[in-house]
Amino acid sequence: MLIIIFTLIWGIALFIFLVYSLISLLFRMISYPRDFYHFAGNQQPAKIDRNLQYYVIVPCFNEAAVIQRTIKCLLRFKQFEIVVVDDASSDDSVSQIKQITNSRVHLLRRYLPNAHTGKGGCLEFCPRLYLSDHYPSASSL
Repeated sequence: MLIIIFTLIWGIALFIFLVYSLISLLFRMISYPRDFYHFAGNQQPAKIDRNLQYYVIVPCFNEAAVIQRTIKCLLRFKQFEIVVVDDASSDDSVSQIKQITNSRVHLLRRYLPNAHTGKGGCLEFCPRLYLSDHYPSASSL
C-alpha cells in the first residue's frame, strides 16, 4: 500500500513538472522573436570616433625579450599612439624600445624609489605625466 501511495505522489509530481516545462517552452517560443527584435535586433554597431586621440599604455618591466614584438604588433593599428611606461627595468628593455623609430611610440621612464610598484602604478603614472604635458586640460586626471 505504501508503495502505491509513493508511486502516485511521484507520478503527480512528474506530471506537474512536465506540464510546467511544456508551458514554459511554449511561452519562450512565442516571446523570443518579439523580445529579440525589441532588445537586440535594432542595435547599431559601435563606431570609432576619428576625432578622438586614443592611447595604448604598455607597462614594461624587464620585457626586453618581447617588447619590440609587442610594439610592432600594436603599430599595425593606425588609430592610436603607444605610450610605453618603463618601470626602472634592469635589462635591455629601454634600448629595445629606443630602436623603434616611429613618431607614435612614446617612452616614459620611472626611476627608483618611485618605480617597481606594479602595473597599476605604471598605468596611473602615464595619464598624470604624459597627458598633462601634452594636453593642459588633462592635468586634473
